[in-house]
Amino acid sequence: MSEQLERTVLQAVITSQVNRAMMLTHLQAEHFHDIRHQGLWDDLQALYLETLTFDLPICTSWLQRGTGGRMETAGGWNYYFNSILGDNSWGAPANARTYIRTLRESAKARRQQDIAIAIADNPDSSQTRALATELLAPAWQEEAPDESSAEAMAGAAMDGWNRIL
Repeated sequence: MSEQLERTVLQAVITSQVNRAMMLTHLQAEHFHDIRHQGLWDDLQALYLETLTFDLPICTSWLQRGTGGRMETAGGWNYYFNSILGDNSWGAPANARTYIRTLRESAKARRQQDIAIAIADNPDSSQTRALATELLAPAWQEEAPDESSAEAMAGAAMDGWNRIL
């Protein structure tokens, strides 16, 4: 389900203006598990910062013109067209708050698992206390944003995730 949800979020941001700003400002690449999705998300955020608005042709053209192998990082053209854009059987852009909450919860669970493994591997490490503190940090308690506060909360959400990850 996580991979499908990630593809749904990417598809919604690429093909629809509905809640695009909220998703782009409240999710970071680290919230995505699939490395291809992380790369594409970074590219979508960069495109959004550059243009503030885009549609499918603009997005596709921008990815094609990009340097540094943007499309290869995002899984290549076949993956982009068939898996991201070709699968519209699940979800809708209007469910952005639910998507944000679910992706954050999945990222939180992955990070907690990584911390638990690190503590178990080296319980006497000087980093153990810092990891345990991070595990209990209040930033994990963030709620999904309300549509009306997307821009106001963007800085706080990004700062919180930068502290955590």
